Amino acid sequence: MIIEWLVVNSQPASLSELRSQISPTIPPQLLYALESLQERSLVDNNANLFSIAPITREYINHQLIQNKIRSNIQQRQRPSQKHPSITTREKSQILFNIPALPVVKQQS
Repeated sequence: MIIEWLVVNSQPASLSELRSQISPTIPPQLLYALESLQERSLVDNNANLFSIAPITREYINHQLIQNKIRSNIQQRQRPSQKHPSITTREKSQILFNIPALPVVKQQS
């Protein structure tokens, strides 16, 4: 939840902001989770603001998009649901990345 929230909101966030937006009732687990994410270099802490490295953000964005596509396909395959609802967050944005082509050296 922490990583997804940081990716979607794209701006560094303070601990109090994360606490109020993600987990207002369980602060000890939030601190433990942030420490764990920092130890694994998934979340950066600069001047008490938590953020995600750009390359990690791109990867998570890609995974969120893939999961949304799979979810939409599964909902379409269910005959009982005629109109699936999609909720969005106010600050959300979807970024599409086209993978770079590998560089191939020509042998002379």
